Amino acid sequence: MKKSVKFLLLMSVLILAVVAFMVVVNSYFHSKEIRYASDKCYEVGGEPVVESSFLNLNYSFTCE
Repeated sequence: MKKSVKFLLLMSVLILAVVAFMVVVNSYFHSKEIRYASDKCYEVGGEPVVESSFLNLNYSFTCE
């Protein structure tokens, strides 16, 4: 393989790994936010209503 092809392949894998890492981190922190908000909602006597998309990338939270 040519040196430039190896470099492009390596960069593609690295970019893919970074993007995957960022998605996982974003999902993790959204899950923590939802859990914290739900706990606080229960403390005030409410019932949390959460609508979320795949991996919690988008979510909607209300306390009723």
